[in-house]
Amino acid sequence: MLILITLFASASDLSTITEVMAHRDARMADGAPIVPQSAYEDALAGERVAQISRVDGIAAAKAWGVAVVDAPIETVWMVVNDESALGEHLPVSTAQVVQGTARSAPRRVFEYLPLPIISDRWWMSDVSHNGPLYTATNGRAWEQVWTDATGEPVPSALATTAEGGIPVDWTTGSWLLISLPSGKTLVEYYVWTDPGGSLPAGPATRFASGAVKDTLKAVQNLSPSAGSWPRVGYVRPDGTAL
Repeated sequence: MLILITLFASASDLSTITEVMAHRDARMADGAPIVPQSAYEDALAGERVAQISRVDGIAAAKAWGVAVVDAPIETVWMVVNDESALGEHLPVSTAQVVQGTARSAPRRVFEYLPLPIISDRWWMSDVSHNGPLYTATNGRAWEQVWTDATGEPVPSALATTAEGGIPVDWTTGSWLLISLPSGKTLVEYYVWTDPGGSLPAGPATRFASGAVKDTLKAVQNLSPSAGSWPRVGYVRPDGTAL
């Protein structure tokens, strides 16, 4: 009986993912890869799936991954919208909101990544939430998108930090969360970055899928404790208070 219940829950979750993906045209993430159904099935089975997608004429490949988090979507949304908290579980040494309101949108974020042997990297991103997709899916899909703002002036308080590394050429990506009938959350993570400097984008891409898995793992590990965080300042994709 337990096996039948598990299979039914998984089928119901997959059906919900398929229904949400019918609204792909409403996504804000420009160029987000189309994830095959097999990847969602593997994620529902407990795997962290990550791959890269090559783009003709561009050395930097897109990296994406999917995983299921055993927590409701509101909790996972809090994790991916708190750069300082999530940054403590990732290799970045600085993750700071420099414009707008933390945990809300729009906001601008500065991040700094120390690297061994080669020069450190830093970047700035403008973060937005996708209200129309949230509405179109009756609150089942929550998307956060970031676009490159690395070319904008670095705040004076972070100028010294930035001088310790070099800026990436560009970066973009998104988080897509889907609320599942099982009470869990599907997480789809997408990132596309040209590291710039003397580090060729092509070879750097080889490490991207591993970094995506590490990021998904960080979200999975942090989400259980996030359920007890104060919700002050957090907003849903449509801008209403969480």
